Amino acid sequence: MTIAPSSRRLVALLAFIAAVIVAIHVGTLVLMYGFHHDNVMGLTKLFDIDGERNIPAYFSFSLLLFAAVLLASIAARQKNGSQPRGVYWAVLAVVFAYLAFDEGFELHERLGDYIAYWGRVHELQSYVWLIPYALFGVTMLLAFTRFLKQLPPEHRKRVIISGAVYVTGAMGFEALGALYVHHYHTELGLGYDIETAIEETLEMTGSILFIYALLQYAMAQSTALAPSAVRVRAKKSAPAP
Repeated sequence: MTIAPSSRRLVALLAFIAAVIVAIHVGTLVLMYGFHHDNVMGLTKLFDIDGERNIPAYFSFSLLLFAAVLLASIAARQKNGSQPRGVYWAVLAVVFAYLAFDEGFELHERLGDYIAYWGRVHELQSYVWLIPYALFGVTMLLAFTRFLKQLPPEHRKRVIISGAVYVTGAMGFEALGALYVHHYHTELGLGYDIETAIEETLEMTGSILFIYALLQYAMAQSTALAPSAVRVRAKKSAPAP
């Protein structure tokens, strides 16, 4: 897979779409809390950044699925003995494919309902899923320490920054939302809406930064492979002695 310089324009487009989604969502919050307009011609539900099966949810799903496809493409191009090994990229592809379908089909909510039922913690059923997800995240970080060390410094920096931004939103602000609901016993309120706006914005930002990191890595990988390909073509086209 050859990544053209236009990859930056693609990432800029994704960032622009995310900014528009966040701006419309914030606008509906202003109209809701400042002027008591709850529907705004359907825009409130359609662009509710904490909602399901709407434009923000489908956009987040697309970002994560795109990242999974990029990871799978990189894994397929890794040669034997290359570092990081293809298995690392393949595992990440599976993880991001799961995250995409989790975003699109509310898998963590279903897990939360199951844990709450068996653990009898119904007041936290919307957030108890954070516990297994946090444990999985720590396990992944420990398992992929070698992977990060094997990445070239500039690519490692991009991956770490994007991951930190995404996890801050997906886990950090999600935990704050859980505390808010536990304290006020409701998801209705300006404080909760501000928290979820920041949370989802960080998740989308982290996903876009990760996509940029993958595109840059794939482009560097293609550039590194180019000289050997040129030598092979030159050897084949050389006249026989």
